Amino acid sequence: MKNIYNYIDEYGDDNIVKINSLDALVFSRLSYVHIEDLRNMLPFTISDLNNYLNGIGKIKISSKDKKLVELLSKKKRFKDLVILGCKNVFNKTEGIQFFAMTIELPNNTVFIAFRGTDKSITGLMEDLEMSYKIIPSQVCALSYVLDTKGYKKIYLGGHSKGGNLAVYAFINARITKKLQIKKVYNFDGPGFLEIKNNSLSSRINNYYPDGSFIGRMLNGIGKVNIIKSYKNGLEGHNLYNWAVDKDKFIESSFNTYSDEFDVSCKRLLNTIKLEKREIIIHYIYDLMEKGKINLKEFDIKKLKDLLSKSPVINKEEKDELMRFLKVLIKVSFIEITKKNKING
Repeated sequence: MKNIYNYIDEYGDDNIVKINSLDALVFSRLSYVHIEDLRNMLPFTISDLNNYLNGIGKIKISSKDKKLVELLSKKKRFKDLVILGCKNVFNKTEGIQFFAMTIELPNNTVFIAFRGTDKSITGLMEDLEMSYKIIPSQVCALSYVLDTKGYKKIYLGGHSKGGNLAVYAFINARITKKLQIKKVYNFDGPGFLEIKNNSLSSRINNYYPDGSFIGRMLNGIGKVNIIKSYKNGLEGHNLYNWAVDKDKFIESSFNTYSDEFDVSCKRLLNTIKLEKREIIIHYIYDLMEKGKINLKEFDIKKLKDLLSKSPVINKEEKDELMRFLKVLIKVSFIEITKKNKING
C-alpha cells in the first residue's frame, strides 16, 4: 500500500522543475507541524527543521509528521527548501483558528500552505460557521496571500479547512494577484455557500478521497479529482492513507457512504435556512462548552433531547438535523457503526 512516503522515497532525489499534486500534498501537510513555536528562528530549511525536532523536542508534532519531516530532510528535492515565515492566530473569544506558512521554491516561486482544523472546539466552531457566513480564518487567508509580495509565481494549498482557505484566498484576490497564483490545491476541504463564476477556476484542483464527506460539504469550484483511500471514515480523510502510484494519486470514484452524506447534507441545508443556522450552531457550541455534548460519544437520543430544547428549531428541522447527524456519524466511523447500531 503505497502512500506519500513512497513518493518521497522514490522521487525525492529529482530536482523540482515543476511541482505536482504530491509535492503540494507534502507542503500542505507540513503546515500541521507547529513551527509557530520556532517562529523566532525563521527562516530555516526543511533539513534544519528536522534537526530542531530532534534537538529541541518541544514542538507539537505527530509521529507520522515527524517521519515525514525526517524523510524530506534526506532528499535533494526537499531538504534545502526554505520555510520563510508563518502566521498563527488563535482567539477563542473571536472564534479564530488560523495558521499559514510560506515555503520558498526554485525560480522565484513560493508555496503558501494553510493548516486545517485542529482539535479545539474553536476550530470546530469555525467549520460549522461556514454554513452561514464568511469565517475569520478565510479573511486571514486572503490577507496573508495579498501580503505575499516579490515573487513571480505563487501556489496555494491546504488539507481539510486549509484547502477551503486556499480556494477562498484565490477566488477573492484581486486580478493581479490571481494571475500570479498558478495553481490552487484543495485536499478534501469543504466548499462554500455561494460560488460566483470565475474565469480562472481551472487553476483550482480539488482532490477528494473516495469516502469523502468533509470535502463534500457545501459547494465546490474547480476540477474534481477522486482518489483511492486505504481507509474509510475519518481515517479516509487522513492524507497518509491516500493511495499513490509512482508520482500520481490512484484514481477512484465516490463510494455509497460519501454519496449518502452528500444527499443528506444538501437536504439539511435546504431545510434549515441561513438565518436559523447561526442560532442552532451557537446553541450546539454552548452545549459542547458546558460538557453536555461529548463528540466522542454516539448518544443520538441524548442529543435529540437537547436539541428539542432549542428555542428556534421546529419538528421538521429537528428531524432533518437528526437524520443528518446519524449519516455523519455513520460515514465518519464506518467500521464502528457496522458493528453497533447508533443509539436512537
